Amino acid sequence: MKIFISSTFQDLKEERERLHISLKKAGLESLGMEFFVAESKHSKDVCFREIDKADLILLIVTDNYGTVDAETSKSFTHLEFKRAKDGNKEILAFLQKKAQDENVKDFQKEIEESGITVDYFECLPYTPTQSLYKNSCFLRWIYHRMLKQLERR
Repeated sequence: MKIFISSTFQDLKEERERLHISLKKAGLESLGMEFFVAESKHSKDVCFREIDKADLILLIVTDNYGTVDAETSKSFTHLEFKRAKDGNKEILAFLQKKAQDENVKDFQKEIEESGITVDYFECLPYTPTQSLYKNSCFLRWIYHRMLKQLERR
């Protein structure tokens, strides 16, 4: 099974890396922007191609809307969600409770109204030198919730 990890990148870099490792240990193939090679194609197109290859999208939305695409004024994570939804991909969404950013709130509302499987996590304060992973069982929780959802298939 191929699982595409969709989230903002810089703020969740360590979490994404650990998720990729956990998925690989479980015998699953993980896909994500970390593995994109330099191509002449626009990075959005490469990303969409990877989403199209995935069996499952693991969507993680924190209170950071992320880098915005100049053409669409949507974050790349938002565009990944739309591509997966339009392609009828199975999506498991993990959303931060009590988001403050208005773009994130709108994005989360769109996700909630889409009918996909949604779960929520609390935001724990962390500094750039202390990742969310180190301050919580965040990754373990996501990983186990994802496996439970897969068992229900």
